[in-house]
Amino acid sequence: MGDLTDLDLKDFYFPPQDNIVRDFFVPSLKNSDSYCRATGYFSSYSLVEMSVGICDLASRNGTIRVITSPRLNSDDVSAIKRGYDQLQVIEESMIRDFEEPEDMEALDRLSLLSELIARGILKIKIAVMRNVDQYPNSIFHPKFGIMTDSNGHRLAFSGSMNETQNGIIANWDMIEVSVAKDATSSRVNILEEKFNKLWNNEDAAVSIMDMPLVVQDLLNGYRTGEINLDLDEKLLEKYNTKPCLLYTSPS
Repeated sequence: MGDLTDLDLKDFYFPPQDNIVRDFFVPSLKNSDSYCRATGYFSSYSLVEMSVGICDLASRNGTIRVITSPRLNSDDVSAIKRGYDQLQVIEESMIRDFEEPEDMEALDRLSLLSELIARGILKIKIAVMRNVDQYPNSIFHPKFGIMTDSNGHRLAFSGSMNETQNGIIANWDMIEVSVAKDATSSRVNILEEKFNKLWNNEDAAVSIMDMPLVVQDLLNGYRTGEINLDLDEKLLEKYNTKPCLLYTSPS
């Protein structure tokens, strides 16, 4: 089995100068048995990009937990303030941000995710700020993750990077990485504790709910009954340059 402590990882990655798909996400997740990710916002595109690197983990029946948030606009917030059912407003906002995949790669990724959800490998929960009716501009906007290998070693990362194509290969971004060989790593412990409190709906500022059934049904429409585990290898072929495809050094 893989061991996160055997990887030659850097403390910081700076996309697009660093090839974060090849050098961080894929090798780290290949050596992980569980993956927890907190990020915003929910959309069909964010789901596609969130799936980067998870194929090998999924092939070993690892566990993936994701917390994300709907993109509520001013009309949504006004509806909540006027007493409309919050769940219905959230459902409508999530459906609004779900677009049909624009190419076969995106379609294959959605098919993968829908199959992993159906098999219980991937679980997604939705976060909404409890004070959104009083502070309509408040958002759930963390960007961090924790990976754990079969030996109990953990890795935590955080930074400004979103799960979007721009975030991974185009934007000037940053993530910081910490690997814990034992239980004493304060940074990993803090992020893991924060994630678990969020997941269990124990954070005073955030309300956590299961993914709405109507959104699950929408994703279920992409199921094929099979899991394509070659998607990450194809992605590596696409991004197998360093610096990344969209980055060129100034002359």
